[in-house]
Amino acid sequence: MKDKVTVITTTHVHSYAPSTSVLKKNLHSAYKMFTDIGKCSHLIYLDSKTKDSNYDNYVKNILELIKNFSNIQLIDSPNSGYKFNYWHAVNTIKTPYMLFLEHDWDFLEPVNLPLLVDVFDKYNKINLVKLPKRANMLGMNKEDRLWDFIVKPENDVSELSLTKTSSFATNPHLIRVSKFLNEWKYHLSYPGSNHSSIELPLRDKYRDEIADFGFDEVHKRWGCYNYDAPDGPKYINHLDASKSGKT
Repeated sequence: MKDKVTVITTTHVHSYAPSTSVLKKNLHSAYKMFTDIGKCSHLIYLDSKTKDSNYDNYVKNILELIKNFSNIQLIDSPNSGYKFNYWHAVNTIKTPYMLFLEHDWDFLEPVNLPLLVDVFDKYNKINLVKLPKRANMLGMNKEDRLWDFIVKPENDVSELSLTKTSSFATNPHLIRVSKFLNEWKYHLSYPGSNHSSIELPLRDKYRDEIADFGFDEVHKRWGCYNYDAPDGPKYINHLDASKSGKT
């Protein structure tokens, strides 16, 4: 697993700092729900553009927290923002896959990470698998699916239930690094999108291609999936650190 996956977490000083309560819940639930995640190298990127007493104490508290994990390294990052740290990580890690877990998600259901990696190895058409934040998308109205406005079962992968989706999103996901570096990074300046984001230019490009050429044809090239079947459970809950307040 260590040679296959690098785990990346991004965090920064929100209003709750220097408490690590949100990050603590994130890490403990991830290490409970992702099989063998503890065998992977795990990097936490902490934005350090603005340093003050809250920042210094947040660093101390994170260092204390990660003593409970043998494989986590804290990176004091001079970059500012989610995009820059994601960009740095995907360009510098040495493994073929990156498991991206932003700091304010709680993981609710088990994820068989070794099996997921085996599926990525076997099926080159799979480039991104994200965890669904809603249950039973087949039972929802199209309007309620938000970004996942098209979902279809993947019938050609027998080893693991997956759902083809019209959504590119960076909520917790496993990504094929080579696909990002060889193709997707060139869409980050997609016209009309928010170029401070990783997610939005790729979402917009994917949506426009679907509108122009149809979902089935475009999905063959993009390979974006949700973990589990379309009628599966909710896997993640957003803790929304920006609204958590000091604790």
